[in-house]
Formats: sequence, structure tokens, C-alpha cells
Amino acid sequence: MKKLKNLLFVLCMTLCMCVFTACSNTDTDTYKNYVQGVLDTNFKGVYDDYMKLTNAAETEAAEIYESNITAVMNDFLSSGLITDPTEEESERLHQFAIALLNKADYKVKDVEKKDGTYYVNVEIRPYIFYETLQDKLLTKYSELSEKYQDVDIDAMSNEEYASYVAEYNEATFALMDEVLNLNEYGEPVTVACKIIVSEDYYEISSSDYETIYSTMYVPID
Repeated sequence: MKKLKNLLFVLCMTLCMCVFTACSNTDTDTYKNYVQGVLDTNFKGVYDDYMKLTNAAETEAAEIYESNITAVMNDFLSSGLITDPTEEESERLHQFAIALLNKADYKVKDVEKKDGTYYVNVEIRPYIFYETLQDKLLTKYSELSEKYQDVDIDAMSNEEYASYVAEYNEATFALMDEVLNLNEYGEPVTVACKIIVSEDYYEISSSDYETIYSTMYVPID
């Protein structure tokens, strides 16, 4: 149904971080490389360390990365910020998602052993994006709503409606790019990733995955 964009919206990083397992090894450098590989696969699309430690094929690693790209895209589509995208707009959103993931700023630091458990410390600079974007879009959408306040959207022809949607989408894309290029980050935060070791495999605690994501991108309050 044709309708004006809502002025209130919610954006959240609904990314997918799969539980990766690798052959058990008590070498702390291996744990460090493993965490590096997990993060690089998810955020940067760089798979070398991950493939070496898990024996995964490049296609498997690529699927993990692509799933995160899709999650970012779906975030903007489900929130209504991008509506009925054309093929060109879909590709533009795809490239934006890659750029947003690439903004993830992390450094895999030292490995600590506490009470017999290994932790890999990851220093993260939280990327400030969503709240800034929301503020700018609320202002822009208010302007556009005033422009169309006396227009019967349902009475528009298909061509008129396509033009209307394109105007909103272009305004959204422009502000997405603007905020992306601000490169605003918060103060570094260290997340200790627990390495769960079994007889044959090790992996990162699933709760630590959630902490990494909630730290990497500052959510809307």
C-alpha cells in the first residue's frame, strides 16, 4: 500500500556470526589467530586465517560474510528506510553494507589464562553510526513529509509513485553515505573472548559473539 515514510524507525545490527570450531590446540598464538580469523571473516571478508584453522572451503567462508552483508541490507529494507529498491539501488545498498561492515575497528591483543580458561582480548573502537543517521533522517523526512502533506499518495500514478519513492530513497542513501564518511568512533573497549576447549575442538563462547556485535556498532538508544 502506498504511504508516507514513518518518521520513527528502528535500526539494529541483526548480523549472523556462526559458531566456528577448529581442531584443538593449546598454542595460545593459535587461539589468537582463530579469533582474528573469525572477526576478519565476518567483518572484512578476509578468510585466510579462518580457512587454515578450520579447514573450511573458501565458499563456506564467503557464505558467512555474505550472510552478514544480507543482514545489513535487510535491516534497511525491513525498517522502511529503503523502499521498493530498483536493481541499481539494491546494488548500491549491497556496496553500502560492505562499507559499513568494513568500518568495524578491532585489534586482537593478548591471550590470558584465568582459572584454567583461555581468553583472547579484543580491543574494539565502537563505531557511531545509527544514532547519527537517525537524527539526520528524522530532519530530512520531516522536510519531505511537509512537501507531500497535501498529496494523495494513493492517487498517484505508478510513474509518480516511483518518483516519490526514488526521492525518499535517494535522500536516505545520501545521508547514509554522509554519516558513513564521518568516521565517528567511541573510546576503545576491551572484550575478553572466552575460548571453550573440548577434547577435539575449540570455539568462542556464543555470548561473547553477542558482546562483540553490541560493542562494535553503537545502537540507537
